[in-house]
Amino acid sequence: KEYKWRNIEIRVEEEYEGEGFKVEEQGSFLWPAAEPFVEWLWNKREVIDGKLVVELGAGAGLTSCCVCKNFDPELFITTDYQQSTLALLSSNIKMNLDDNNNERKLKYFVTNLDW
Repeated sequence: KEYKWRNIEIRVEEEYEGEGFKVEEQGSFLWPAAEPFVEWLWNKREVIDGKLVVELGAGAGLTSCCVCKNFDPELFITTDYQQSTLALLSSNIKMNLDDNNNERKLKYFVTNLDW
């Protein structure tokens, strides 16, 4: 399933339906707080630009894609636990990084974090 927010497009595996999901599915859908958070972030560039930024539990990656495509962190590290979630997250970031973004030489890493 495709999800769009401003200039970001991501693919999600599941739609969030509240209770009853399996732990291994947590990273495959868009959490309800994701859109309000990136909307807030959109207006707070100073929080990201020029900084070392670590995102814990990125899931499908709406925030990660927004940061990678629209902001200028010194370094951006985005994390999650499940390998399938990391693959989805990486794919979504690559899908949003066009040639213009690659010219910025954005330094970012997608990595596993067991918290």
